[in-house]
Amino acid sequence: MTPQIDFYIVPEADVYAFLFRITEKIYRLGRKIYIHAQADDALKIDELLWQAEPTSFIPHQLIGESASPPPPVQIGFEVPDLTTYDVLINLAPEAPSFFHAFQRIIEIVPQDDRIKEYTRNHYRFYHQQGLSIQSHNLIEASEG
Repeated sequence: MTPQIDFYIVPEADVYAFLFRITEKIYRLGRKIYIHAQADDALKIDELLWQAEPTSFIPHQLIGESASPPPPVQIGFEVPDLTTYDVLINLAPEAPSFFHAFQRIIEIVPQDDRIKEYTRNHYRFYHQQGLSIQSHNLIEASEG
């Protein structure tokens, strides 16, 4: 399977708001999502999703928590069960070596120099794999 790869360039202050919006949109399409992040960020994301309005609630859990069946959105910092998810939202500093198991990969690029540098490395990594990459500059879109 060749995944669709999308980079979304967002204002630094909008990272978690955008993460919530894109996760909610994909969840409403009936897709299963794995949000890959560093351990501290995974906990923040879990809290963010719990704070949603009841009408916008997204069933989710941290990987390793028990729920049967597991909710459609999982958050973690390790390699997940690769047979479970359609969409990978990568917020980790490293490009995921397990990218091939997903139909779609989303990279969120805030205007933070440190994070922009490692997402540039992700872009190069996917490009070296011969994958097609789409970029969506939401900063320019909101200014225009």
